[in-house]
Amino acid sequence: MNYTSGTTARPKGVQLTHRNLWLNAATFGWHAQVNDDDVYLHTLPMFHANGWGMPYAITGMGGQHIVLRQVDGAEILRRVDEHGVTFMCAAPAVLAAVLEAASTWTGAIPGRHRVRVVVAGASATHPDDRADPRRLGWEFIQIYGLTETSPFLTMSRMRSEWREL
Repeated sequence: MNYTSGTTARPKGVQLTHRNLWLNAATFGWHAQVNDDDVYLHTLPMFHANGWGMPYAITGMGGQHIVLRQVDGAEILRRVDEHGVTFMCAAPAVLAAVLEAASTWTGAIPGRHRVRVVVAGASATHPDDRADPRRLGWEFIQIYGLTETSPFLTMSRMRSEWREL
């Protein structure tokens, strides 16, 4: 039995079977195009709906895991640079910490045109240009789900036919 507070701050039990967990990892990984070249930085707590299932998807595809002790924007940028991170899942608050650190980062932002970030909880973009994570040069993939939906439900990702727009 998994427990989640979701957005209510009241823990509730949600039963996820092995089949739920496998299907979530497989479909989420498939849609996010996880592969064996990926280096995944754990910026999402693994207790939160099992890290949205991404630890299983990365492992299943043979990707590499980089674990953070705590979320820190400058440390995230350092690890992206040092380990060649290509993928992470993050709440908008994590992106805000990275943007704050990027404002004082010396040199080019690491991971430009290489890092994919799955975002949930709120939009990754913000009308205030200083808070717009697209300044990092990373790809942002918006998702939605609930633990009760195992948890991945839907994804909004840039399609190849839209790149010229």
